[in-house]
Order: sequence, then structure tokens, then C-alpha cells
Amino acid sequence: TTSRASRRQKMISELRQKRDLVFKRFSKPQIYEDIANMLKNYTIMFMYFGGSIAYDSYDESISDTDINVFADGFEGYIHTSCADFDLFIYGKDWMMKRQKADPSMSEYNRLFIDDKCRIDDTLIYLNPGYQKEYDEFVGYDITASLRRYLETVYSYFMFLYIDSEVPLKRFYHVIRIRGQLESYKETGKYDTTIPDSYKAEMLSFKKNYSGAVGREIYRNKIGGYLAEIKALKEGLENDGN
Repeated sequence: TTSRASRRQKMISELRQKRDLVFKRFSKPQIYEDIANMLKNYTIMFMYFGGSIAYDSYDESISDTDINVFADGFEGYIHTSCADFDLFIYGKDWMMKRQKADPSMSEYNRLFIDDKCRIDDTLIYLNPGYQKEYDEFVGYDITASLRRYLETVYSYFMFLYIDSEVPLKRFYHVIRIRGQLESYKETGKYDTTIPDSYKAEMLSFKKNYSGAVGREIYRNKIGGYLAEIKALKEGLENDGN
């Protein structure tokens, strides 16, 4: 209905406004300086906001502020913190392994390879000497890794879904990914765009995951979405992709 669509648009607009306020509140040069001091033995290639900010779902009361950092000379990858930020730091050798959902990397670090979706807005710093690596990262077509990506998504979230009857906030990503697959089903190419109906449901779940609304979505939708993700993954396997 028109009123339902209007409510969806209002919710999405409010979240975008909150995201834009985050951009204004943080000084990108200061963030770079703080993280560069922390990683002074390495060369930062580029860094950008990931997580909720990238996915247009940032709510300061419940969201972490995630930053992805790619550093030359750094070995491996880690999750750590710096000031009020959650840092996901990757060495140069792991940059494209992440994007290709390489199974040598932990499942959790393979879940968010699409968080480059708003990188024109979320980019914090780019070292000019690494423009080639940055272009390779941003330009990589996730469609080529879609089977491995969906395998990771299904394995990670199905384990949590079976193990717990209590909704966890992170299940909003299942709604997000299921929405993104709508365009793939139509075009055969993975697109990070989330249809408004899925985005509104994602935001409703995230904001109310511990309440009645969240429990209803969790009970009635999440299992079905995971089954659809599994079916698409198996279809790709049968096609040899």
C-alpha cells in the first residue's frame, strides 16, 4: 500500500540522515592519523568504513563503527579496536582473498565482501601509490565468487540459527543478502543494491531484534531466507560455477 511504502521510505531516509551525521562527526584525517600511528611499521594502502555505515543501516545506539584497513607489510588479518572503532586489518596478500571468499580465511571475514558498495562515500584514505590495488579491489565482480560467498553465508548463519532460538542482531545481514539476490535472479549479475522492501525489513529487525517485531521476523522469515540462499548456492554448484 501507499502508506506502507511511505513508512518504508521514511525509515530509510532517517537512517541515511544518521549515517550522514556520522560522516560529519568523524574527521577522516584524524582517523587516518590515529590508525597510521597504531600501524606505524606498515604502509596503509587504503581504508574505509564498513559494516552498518556501508549498508545504510547505522544507528548510533546499537551499531558498531567498523573500519576496514588494508596494509602492505602486514601479515595475515585481525579484528581489533582503536579508540571507538572496530578495525578489520588485512595484509596485502589477503586483500583479494577476502573478495574472492577464499576458504583459507575465516567465515566471519568472508561475510562482508560486498561492503565496498558505498566506497565513494565511505573511503577514509587512499595511498596514491596503491591506486592499482585499490582499483582491483573496488572493481572486482563478486559474481565470480558468488557460490563461495553464499556457501559462507549459509554455513555461518545456519549454524547460529539452529543453535539458538533467540534472535541475534547480526541476522539482519541474512535479510540484506537475500534482498541483494533479487537482482541476481533477474540479471545473472550480483548487485549490492537492496530493494526497499528488504531494506525496511532489515532495519525493522535490527532495531527491534530483541522485541516482538524482531522475534516475528526471525521466526517467520529467516529460516526461509536461508533455505533460498542454500538453493541458489546449490544451483550454482550444479552449473559448475
